[in-house]
Amino acid sequence: MARNGNDFSCFDHYSQFNLTNANIQKLHSQISGDFCSSFTDSRAHLELGKCYYKNSDLRKAIKHFNLAVDRDSDNFVALYWLALIEFKKLKNFKDAVHTFREVLRYRFKDKETRYFYTNEPDLIFQKAINFIVYITFNKLLLD
Repeated sequence: MARNGNDFSCFDHYSQFNLTNANIQKLHSQISGDFCSSFTDSRAHLELGKCYYKNSDLRKAIKHFNLAVDRDSDNFVALYWLALIEFKKLKNFKDAVHTFREVLRYRFKDKETRYFYTNEPDLIFQKAINFIVYITFNKLLLD
């Protein structure tokens, strides 16, 4: 199935973490709607995860980021957010480094895959590298 960014105009305003209950309900309805492919379903779960993360509901954020990856294994942005939670919130540094490394595997994917979930994939990759270096350096200092 071809990935077409135009299919996602309904998600654009959610990327700013619009947290109203009505908007979260709209995202939930996008997931349960008949038109959803695995790609649009993955995108909806990604945006829901971001909303719940911003709302400090980590349990729901993790659930939706995992569902996003389950629906589309190329959703490296959801992986990035999972790694961020492991690092910043759960202080699970070993798993965070592992997940950030998984994100970096997508640097060499085709352009369509890299730009499907974000307009700035290189920024995501650079942040992942920075976190790996930061965690590794600080772990060495602590050992």
